[in-house]
Amino acid sequence: MAGNELFQQRLALTRKHTYTALQGLVVAMAKVIKSHGKRTWFGKDKGRAAYEEFLRRLSQTVTALVMDRQITAGTDTREVVAVIKDHLRMFEMAHPNWQDAYGFAEVFFDINDPSFDTVATIERLRLT
Repeated sequence: MAGNELFQQRLALTRKHTYTALQGLVVAMAKVIKSHGKRTWFGKDKGRAAYEEFLRRLSQTVTALVMDRQITAGTDTREVVAVIKDHLRMFEMAHPNWQDAYGFAEVFFDINDPSFDTVATIERLRLT
């Protein structure tokens, strides 16, 4: 992933688990955008598989934030959303090329947007 090396090194050194999890999360978000409305030759929905992978990566990211002591297991879910958004902004400075993914993140992590119930989704992921 090309980008600003200073931000890459800073994230990799200070938030090792989160940085690795964000790499997978950003790729998964880009695949959600790319796969939306597409089907395989046999009719399987590519968008659903991409969204399920995104949710798996999101769960891994929340776990990584706990491991890097950015949040605790008892942190309020709205605060978890804010922390994820902050880390995605830092990640975007390190890797600015994933604009589709960052656009998806702006919509998904907007807790005021009724399209996605982000808080409930993350709460559900934290229980599993």
